[in-house]
Amino acid sequence: EHFDCDVRRGSIPDVKWYETWKKHYVPRAIGDHFEVRPPWAEAPVAAGRWPIRIEPRNAFGTGYHETTRLMIVALEATPLAGKTYLDAGCGSAILSIAALRLGARKILGFDIDKESIENAQENLRVNDDAGDVTRVELRCAVPADVMGSYDVVGANIIANVLYEIRDDLVRLARPGGTLLICGLLEGDQDETRQHFEAVGLQTVEQLHENGWYLLRMLKP
Repeated sequence: EHFDCDVRRGSIPDVKWYETWKKHYVPRAIGDHFEVRPPWAEAPVAAGRWPIRIEPRNAFGTGYHETTRLMIVALEATPLAGKTYLDAGCGSAILSIAALRLGARKILGFDIDKESIENAQENLRVNDDAGDVTRVELRCAVPADVMGSYDVVGANIIANVLYEIRDDLVRLARPGGTLLICGLLEGDQDETRQHFEAVGLQTVEQLHENGWYLLRMLKP
């Protein structure tokens, strides 16, 4: 095959790419109550909103992805005051911080990635006005090693991993508890719903945004 191309010679400007990229990560309203923002943002928080400050690193969850927004909207609609919350695959801890703001009395966020936990700990420190941060525990662990029983279990993880850890997620939800299952691309939601309903869960709500889906499920 034959390809044509242009070759040009010139100087590359001395640009501080990190500073340039930061200009595009700006405060963003999510749901009815929250504003996700970088720690360096100087503008005041929008009236009537709670800030969640996220230092963007390698961990997932800056508030720009549809699944993160779906999870925050679902958490807002979940009675969390005085409840326990499990943040499975916590990434940046954005959802743990949202749960803390919403009044959860005990939160466990876990992830298999050590760097994610380090980023989550950093984000927890810069959100120390969100509530008593001692109510949040962050742990590097696999689902099988996590013990306990939680009123609300949230998992924003891709579908094939959700299949693999289904039994642990169900085990960790208390009877009568809520599971928020997200990370589902359009086309995955029905199969995932059936996969979880096969072990007795009941689907009570389905949310979607731009081809991404969330399932709210109840454990009998």
